[in-house]
Amino acid sequence: MHQLDSQFGVSTLWMPPSHGETIFEAIEMAKRAGFKAFEIVPQVVPRFGRPSQLMSMGFYPDDMDNSFFDRLAEEVADFSMVTVHSPHVDLNIASTNRGIREESIRQFLQLIEIGHKISANPVTFHHGQGLPGVYIDESEFGRILKHNVDFGIEALELGEEYDIQLGYENLGGPTAPVEKELLQAILERIGTPRFGINLDIGHLSMVDGEPKDWIVQFGSLIKEVHIHGTYWRRDRDPALITHSPLEMEDNFDFAEIMNELRGVKFSGPIIFEIHAKDIPTYLDFATRGKEMLKSSCGDGLL
Repeated sequence: MHQLDSQFGVSTLWMPPSHGETIFEAIEMAKRAGFKAFEIVPQVVPRFGRPSQLMSMGFYPDDMDNSFFDRLAEEVADFSMVTVHSPHVDLNIASTNRGIREESIRQFLQLIEIGHKISANPVTFHHGQGLPGVYIDESEFGRILKHNVDFGIEALELGEEYDIQLGYENLGGPTAPVEKELLQAILERIGTPRFGINLDIGHLSMVDGEPKDWIVQFGSLIKEVHIHGTYWRRDRDPALITHSPLEMEDNFDFAEIMNELRGVKFSGPIIFEIHAKDIPTYLDFATRGKEMLKSSCGDGLL
């Protein structure tokens, strides 16, 4: 087995149950496709489809009992790496609305408990954002920074208790112009190697800086990688198309990215995030991406 095989994985977020599959059937499909890493995103959100939306393969933790999590732990035990990633729709741990902020914190802390129940590591989150259209001046930057640091410190208590690595994903959206600066400031204030980032390669198309700069800067603090193809269509608004098969990549050189990850000895999960009409198509896209990345980096990253 190629060393990278243990790191490549797929996510429930990108598995639309178009043919009525359950989450446990989806897990078995991922195993049969040869993936050794698996990401759980406990939220049901639109992923694909017209005129009606096909939703992601997910669940709402508050609706599940202990028997569900016992079975989930049993089903994912065959993977070499299991990770939990936060839901993002309607949640914002830096919301200006205190009710939304408090509920978001509750649900995000719940993810660490889920991670403990199913032996997942790492657990990563969408960092808190500002309001769309609001300019991030010094005051707004400080507000967003504080909420993200406060949550990170609170989450760290559970992370240390359960020995789970944690991190924030780099995003686009309102914080895109200050994304790297924001994440660096957050990590400096949290101040522990247990809390790092989930590096989404495709999202780097929306922010300043090349992948090499991000990989070198965050280095051993990279806990997980999300990867997908991105390209520009100048006749569209927005022009950037993301979460495509890796063959569509038109912004970055994946061979260079894998080489940089090798340079920092990255050993965590690499999760494919690709839009597809159904689970078999998603797994096919991810398999092709896996072979493409393996061929670009020889024996592996370590």
